Amino acid sequence: MPLPHNNRKEVNTMRNYLKVDDKNRRLIMDRTFNQNRRIVGSKEYDLLQRAKADHPTYDVAIRHIKSNPEKQAYKHLTYEYMYEYVSKHPKAEERKKELDEMILRARCHLEKYGNVKKWFLAAYPDISDFTPADFKDIQTAKADSLFEVVEVARGENTELPLAS
Repeated sequence: MPLPHNNRKEVNTMRNYLKVDDKNRRLIMDRTFNQNRRIVGSKEYDLLQRAKADHPTYDVAIRHIKSNPEKQAYKHLTYEYMYEYVSKHPKAEERKKELDEMILRARCHLEKYGNVKKWFLAAYPDISDFTPADFKDIQTAKADSLFEVVEVARGENTELPLAS
């Protein structure tokens, strides 16, 4: 039996939004709302038109998420890179087994990549001195060496595209 109208809970499933900032006299929207409001007839378009009609003197602004410049990111620190790094250090076999166990737990038991990364950074603190550009340079060097291997194997001197 449906609930009477006054007892129903309304659920807002929209992830994008438009806020009215009366203090600064602005209509603030997020990035997704801004993209969707360009489609005439969309919910976002209609909401923005209504808000502009209700607040004609307000400015329209897009909310931007502030990024933390101090955050240390390891964008190119992949499982493959970790495995190669571990294999080139003392106690490689023992550490490889630990890394395999961590990766297996991450994949099978829904643990996060972050747990593997924490273990890796704790085991190899010197890696925190690397910058994302260092990881990218290493991957580029690997790609370049792959070109050389393919060229030697085929006896060609032309570069071949990497398989994705």
